[in-house]
Amino acid sequence: MTHLRQIMLEELERRNYAPGTIRCYIHVVEQFARHFHRPPDQLGLEHIRQYQAGLLRQKKLAPSTVGQHLAALRFFYIQVLKQGWSAAETPYPRPVQHLPQVLSREEVARLIQAARTPFQRAVLMALYATGGRRAEVATLKFSDIDSQRMLPRRAASFKSLYPKRPPMRLSRHDLLVVSAPDTALRLLAQVSVFGCWAQSETSCQ
Repeated sequence: MTHLRQIMLEELERRNYAPGTIRCYIHVVEQFARHFHRPPDQLGLEHIRQYQAGLLRQKKLAPSTVGQHLAALRFFYIQVLKQGWSAAETPYPRPVQHLPQVLSREEVARLIQAARTPFQRAVLMALYATGGRRAEVATLKFSDIDSQRMLPRRAASFKSLYPKRPPMRLSRHDLLVVSAPDTALRLLAQVSVFGCWAQSETSCQ
């Protein structure tokens, strides 16, 4: 599969796919070929159908994960092998909708108060104040904060990091009250631990 792998890698890079997506797509095609003990260019629609059914039945993968596998195989067949792809014969699994568990303001306060270090406390406050994804908040740097507005700079990678949570009481001991949703971000811009955000957590304790 070396030659096909190289072609697929080049096609993914040409389209500027993220490194994580490239690794995932190549790994999926390798798994697909390994499952049938045959090169992927010798496998067809029936093999894809069997493979998809196995991912759901035997491996019990989530519909979103199976959809990712199908997206990788679709890319391989269309962009690498230059073959057709039937969406009707390779349907994406219907996603399962899970209602989120909504914590009360008091539960959120207890969660933040349980943080063992200022660094962990700042991370939890930022997650609550912005509603951002874990990866977005974990990779924030000081330069990502607009010091004038005390908000994340407008960037595609931080598009969800804008305050959206209601005020909440954080602690009776320090009487820190989030009177505005951006207070957590103000804390991140001011506390000393934020300067080593990109370093290991132990160095910030």
